[in-house]
This record gives sequence, structure tokens and C-alpha cells, in this order.
Amino acid sequence: VKRYLEGKTPFIRGEMGMLAQASQVLNASPATKPRVLLQISYSKGDHLVGRENVKTLDDLFKLGHKPKICAQQGGPHVTLIDQAIRNAGKTWNDVEMVWVPELIGEKGPATKFRNDPSIDAVCVITAPDGMLALTGGLDVKGTGAEGTVKGSQVIVSTANFDRVIADVIAVREDFYQKH
Repeated sequence: VKRYLEGKTPFIRGEMGMLAQASQVLNASPATKPRVLLQISYSKGDHLVGRENVKTLDDLFKLGHKPKICAQQGGPHVTLIDQAIRNAGKTWNDVEMVWVPELIGEKGPATKFRNDPSIDAVCVITAPDGMLALTGGLDVKGTGAEGTVKGSQVIVSTANFDRVIADVIAVREDFYQKH
């Protein structure tokens, strides 16, 4: 976003929800208003992973407390979380979000999920530090071995919950008008 706003690149790539999260900044000037040029894909590699007692979206909201969901701040999973919450007939007020600064690694959601048992579910990419590392596979429960989280499993995945995360390329309005 910074490079885009500074004019160092006229293009920005992201998930539509990511552009929406940055919309106030991106639309601050008519010149930087993003114009979507191309949809690259619909994601097939993003997942909402739950602990052993959370096998379904319904389970997530029957815990006896407001469920905690962890995801990267400003990252690609807000749209997936939003759709999952809506499909369960709930709103953002019905969940407690735990935001982390990175998508992977020590400051990412998978690490936070491993280290904080109060987090009920986490949004992650497939690999290297994501769903495979937590559960062992799309239709597999984590055993606790090899870094997996015992009992963790995929609740919702873009592998079968498709057309949720649209990856796009947008261009600055000033560049679009000029070229």
C-alpha cells in the first residue's frame, strides 16, 4: 500500500477484502483510487482451523463463550471469516478477534494458535506454516506429533467453500487514465 500510494508502483495485488480494509487510505486521493483490472483467481488454499471441540461452524458458537478467532491484521482472511460468521447466522459482534501482524512465522496466526489455547479457531494458508502444519491435512485431525495441534481440524476451507476469496490486481486511477 505504501509503495502504491507513493507512486513507486501503479499496481496493487490483493484479495478484495484486503482492498476494502485499506479503502479509506487508497481512496484518500482521486489519483490513487484503485480500479480492479483483473481477477487472478479464487483462493483454494485458505482455511479456518478449529480445536478438537470445534468440528463445525455451529460448534464454534456453542462453546459457552464468545469464540476467539485469530487472523492476520489486514490480511486475506477477513472475507473468509465474514462468510463463515454469516453462514452460521452470526455477526462480528458474536466473535472476539485476535489479530496478529504476520501471515506466517513467529508473529503469525498458526504460532499464536499453538501458543494460546484460549483461541478457538484460526485462519491460515495451506503451507508452510498453516493448515498442514496444524492439522496434517485437509481431512485429517492433528495428532500432536510433528508440530500439529492435537485434535485440530479444518472447519471451513476455500478448497470446498469456493468463490469466497477473490485475488485481484488493481491499478491507480491516475495511471489508468494516462495509459
